[in-house]
Amino acid sequence: MSLPLSSLNRPKRRRGLHGEVVNELGQMIVTNEGLTNSPIVIDDLVQHFGASRTVIREAIRCLESKGMISARPNVGTVIRPVNEWNLLDPEVMEWRALGPQAHNQRKELNELRQVVELFAARLAAATENPTAWQLLTESVMDMDDAVRLDQADQFDHADACFHRHLISAAGSVMVNHLSAIVPRGLITCTESTTCDYTEASVERHQAVVQALRQQDSKEAERAMRDLLAKPLDSALEPTT
Repeated sequence: MSLPLSSLNRPKRRRGLHGEVVNELGQMIVTNEGLTNSPIVIDDLVQHFGASRTVIREAIRCLESKGMISARPNVGTVIRPVNEWNLLDPEVMEWRALGPQAHNQRKELNELRQVVELFAARLAAATENPTAWQLLTESVMDMDDAVRLDQADQFDHADACFHRHLISAAGSVMVNHLSAIVPRGLITCTESTTCDYTEASVERHQAVVQALRQQDSKEAERAMRDLLAKPLDSALEPTT
């Protein structure tokens, strides 16, 4: 059985035909991720997208680099098993968050954030870093303004900045390399309408900053665990 081709009714967010082909084809593969070793027929893609074979081949190479498909002589182009995909690739995370496995993706991303960000908070508290503390404080202030003005988009932006600044403050190259998890995790939270745009959420963020300023690693980890608890609880609840 070959990959079923369908036009996905989702907003176009990338520029250029190549980007659109990669985006839609990636989502098609995620939607049919159970069809391991199913063939992807180049001529069918050319007709479906109205694109040249060159554009299709470039898109295939891009998805191959993400581990989602393989193209081999005498075998053709086929879908690879999900456990061979680069599941931390930002686009793969986004596609899975929009696909049939959205609930599992939210749960897994938030569980992974628990590991990464708790560790980051502990590391960040171990070193005096006034610049990082100020950036985190400004992010909290921006979140507070967003709550008062009822501006969800501004809250999302400030929230993402907070978590990026926290991971950067950890001072670990390896931890920072995993920072792509943060925006993707926050996006899935937003799209599942479970994010906490409240003063209570702002206070939980502020508690993390306070623990960092006191250079209390144990309290910073506890405050971060409390901060991430609600997104994790929400991710564990299937959407209806």
